[in-house]
Order: sequence, then C-alpha cells, then structure tokens
Amino acid sequence: MKNIKNIIIASIVLLFTFTSCESDENIFEYVGTDATKITGTLTTVQTIVNQGASIAFDYTLPQSFSKDAILQIDGLYGDANVVTTTITILSGETSGSGTIDLTGDDVGFGGQIFKVTMGGIRLVEFQDVEDEDGNLVNLPIPTEGNNFELTSNTIEVLVHQDFEEGKANISLGWDDGSDLDIRLRDASGNVVGSAETGANPESFTLDDTLADGDYTLGVIYYGIVDDALNYTFKVRTSDGQTQIVTGSLSGYVESTSAEINVFKFTKSGVNYTITEL
Repeated sequence: MKNIKNIIIASIVLLFTFTSCESDENIFEYVGTDATKITGTLTTVQTIVNQGASIAFDYTLPQSFSKDAILQIDGLYGDANVVTTTITILSGETSGSGTIDLTGDDVGFGGQIFKVTMGGIRLVEFQDVEDEDGNLVNLPIPTEGNNFELTSNTIEVLVHQDFEEGKANISLGWDDGSDLDIRLRDASGNVVGSAETGANPESFTLDDTLADGDYTLGVIYYGIVDDALNYTFKVRTSDGQTQIVTGSLSGYVESTSAEINVFKFTKSGVNYTITEL
C-alpha cells in the first residue's frame, strides 16, 4: 500500500517558501510562466452523501516526480472554494487515494452539488523547522524550479441533509410565508408519519421496514399558498439503493386551511415508485 499522509493545509500556507520569494507565501500561489502543464484524474464511487460527511477519492497523475510533492485538493459549492486538503505524494508515485471533509454549512432544501478538483501540486523537501515556541516541526519546503501547473476533471457529489441508510426521508419546502405541515397516510387513511413543527422544510424519516403498499403524502396549509411547494423524497434503503425524487407543485389557493394530497408512493421491498397527484 502506498505511504500517503494527509497534511493539514494550515501548516503549509503561512510560511517557509522559496529562497527567492518573500516569507509568507502560499506554496501553491506561485506557478510561473515556465511551468509544465499536466492533467490529473479524480474518481469516486460516491454519488450522494450526508451533510458533514467525507468524500473518498482516488487520484492519478500523468507522471512521477524526482522529489516528494504536495497535492492540493479543493472542494467547492458552486464556484466558491469552501474546503481544501493536501496529500503528500512520495517520489516515484503516480496514484493513490484520499478523503476530503464536507463543511457543516447548511446545504439548503433539496441538497447541493459539492465539487472536488485538483487545485495544484508543488515539489517539496521536508525539513525540520523551528516554530514560534522553539519546537522542531517537519514541514514541506517548496523547491525551486520544476514548476507544474496542475488541472484535473471535477467530480460531483450530491450533498443532502438527514439522509440515513435504511431510511426513507420525506421533506417538503415552500417559497412563501405560509405554515405547512405534512402527513403520510396508508391506503386505509391511517396516519403513519407526520411533521408539524413549523419548520421550513418540514421532514420526517421512516424505516424501510415500512409495510409494502400505497401511501399518500398530504400537505396541510394554514393561509394562502401563492408560490410553489417544492418536495424532495429521499430513500437510502438497507440494500444500499439510493433514490431521490424532487418536484414542485402550485395552485393551492382555494382555502385558508385544508389537507391536499400532493404525491403518492408505492413501496415494494426496497423499491419505491413516486407519483405526483
């Protein structure tokens, strides 16, 4: 197994750079016009994860290096870089694996796409450097020359809230100031799940041991609903299958208090079929 160690980015950002550069430069900040352009590859088997989880990935570089190197991996929501991690690549290596942690920021209703890409690479020599307390710390010091400008593909993972394995999670959000509650009824009309907390979105979770059959999700609203009702039906069943269905409904403006059926699902084992009503 390759000897790969993760380095906390904070330990290499403030510091110790080229002898020809000033002393507090980020080692990935300077590339130079003479840099060799190379392209790496990232892969992951994960497509959907919980907020706050980690994404595991494999990386491949197009060449090995004569010195150890620091590989920077960036995680982004949209175009905003929200988290960075680094990996030490030993001389001669071209591939390996790593993880990047998601931030705890609210991903919002319906989830959000998290993107992972290679942010840069620098050849380094590890040296013992004295910190401000007089302790020796082994840190990567960038070497002069042999600059590389690294790019890669981008892997995308959907990040969701409250998405438990072996559970069916039902959420309903909306765009105006109305108060909505949700109730799940079985084919006989019995309430088997509900959310009436005043939150937006409202959501609740069911075990996937729920009996097979037909179920209907009803919206109870208090006040006029002028804007769309946005729903997300999320299932991660015990056999590892994942399903997410999102939709938007509108037109519920006839009453100030009513229960309206918005969609139904049919459960058969670990399979779920969703239908808007």
